[in-house]
Amino acid sequence: MSAKQFFNVASVCNFEPARGLKQKIISDAVVCMDVLEHIFIEDITNVLGELFSLATKLLVVNVACYKAAALLPNGDNAHITVRSPDWWKGAIDIVSANYPNVQVLLICSTQFNKGVVYEPYKFKDWMLSESFEVQSRFQKFSMT
Repeated sequence: MSAKQFFNVASVCNFEPARGLKQKIISDAVVCMDVLEHIFIEDITNVLGELFSLATKLLVVNVACYKAAALLPNGDNAHITVRSPDWWKGAIDIVSANYPNVQVLLICSTQFNKGVVYEPYKFKDWMLSESFEVQSRFQKFSMT
């Protein structure tokens, strides 16, 4: 089944630079599968920001949280940023604050066929919830 059939949408745009598909289009939904674990850690927030900036309604991310079987030509593991599901959740939460109306679905694969699926959320809804607390950076603190 194609992505177009699976998501029941009128059109699908593929962005895969390795295959020469380099056109980025702002869309209702952006799906990112098996990408982020291949990005250097210092570039993660920029890539997440770009994914969010292309999604007007929904961002679906699947990220592997385990080492790949494949090695790069230099001998490094192909999954160069292996982190826990909670680490990925935190990284995405931070960037989502800049895109409060985009719903996020995060799926973290802990093994090839196992993983953690976080409850979909919009930062806006989270921020408006009764359990959300804001701490001012100017709030007084004490050092004892």
